[in-house]
This record gives sequence, C-alpha cells and structure tokens, in this order.
Amino acid sequence: VGRFLRAFAAARGGEAPEVAAAAAQIEGMVDGNMVKIEIEDEGEGFNPEDVPDPTLEENLDKPSGRGLLLMRAFMDTIEYNDKGNRLRIEKSCSIQD
Repeated sequence: VGRFLRAFAAARGGEAPEVAAAAAQIEGMVDGNMVKIEIEDEGEGFNPEDVPDPTLEENLDKPSGRGLLLMRAFMDTIEYNDKGNRLRIEKSCSIQD
C-alpha cells in the first residue's frame, strides 16, 4: 500500500506527506474486459488541470505531473470528483489465449 500511495502522491503533484498520512480507500473490480479502480483519500483534493505539463521545457526538472501524464496516456477513463480527492480510472483489456 505504501508504494501505491507514493505513486498516487506523485500523480497528485508529488505532495506525498499529506497523502501518506491520510487514510485512503481503494476499490477495484474486473467486469469482463474492463478493469475499474476507484481511489479516495481524506485529503483536501486538487484540481488536475492545475498540475503543470511535465513535457514542457520549463517543467522537465519539476517532480510533478508525471503520474497524470501516464494515466492520461494509458487509461480509457479518468474521472475526479468535484473536490479532487476521489479518482476513478478504467482500462479495457483484451485477454488472449
């Protein structure tokens, strides 16, 4: 769980201290070919649009935004609640024999 919370903190802009101290609820399910994960913590939340784009020249050395970049690249669905402390991601996966 600690590694997951650190990755979640990185996705939130690298603000690990309050995330690591807050309780988090993680739920996941597989529905056919769809994997769904919902994560909610007790933190104050954040606006993902306020996280700087890590691919811009001025942000290359900053430790924030990479988790969001990866989620946007690989997930089919990314949704936050209005407060910004609950995340739902979905990924369609085909299983081949």
